[in-house]
Amino acid sequence: MRPRGNRLRRRRKAGSSAIIFGFAAILYACLIFYSSSQTDIPAIAMPIFSLSDKLVHFLEFALFGSLLFLTFASAGWRPWDAPLAIVLGGIYGVTDEMHQLFVPGRFADPADALVNCVGVLAAVLILACIDRRMHPSQVPRLDGKA
Repeated sequence: MRPRGNRLRRRRKAGSSAIIFGFAAILYACLIFYSSSQTDIPAIAMPIFSLSDKLVHFLEFALFGSLLFLTFASAGWRPWDAPLAIVLGGIYGVTDEMHQLFVPGRFADPADALVNCVGVLAAVLILACIDRRMHPSQVPRLDGKA
């Protein structure tokens, strides 16, 4: 039998991780909002090719989806950690593009909104697969058996 104190320490550590990841996700959402509010966007120091804008959107929201997943997973919200991160990240990706309708000199691109959602989805699915492989005993079974 394990001492009870270890379980409480692990729980406190998981709670503090969720707070840290949640705070990082909120800060990053604010950074996305701020950058979407800018009328004059500085050039990105990377090779410009035809889909570089889409790559930036994908990576920007992949990071956001990762932070959301890590927040929910570290809070112990299984099996809802991945679906919550996907839905909330996707909604934020779409509303980010809608927000640009109201910014002078910017426009909303449905393709950007789609790429935002795909970035969130890809990152969350990769992290969820890694998490499920690292912690198979914590994955809820669909057949109801223990």
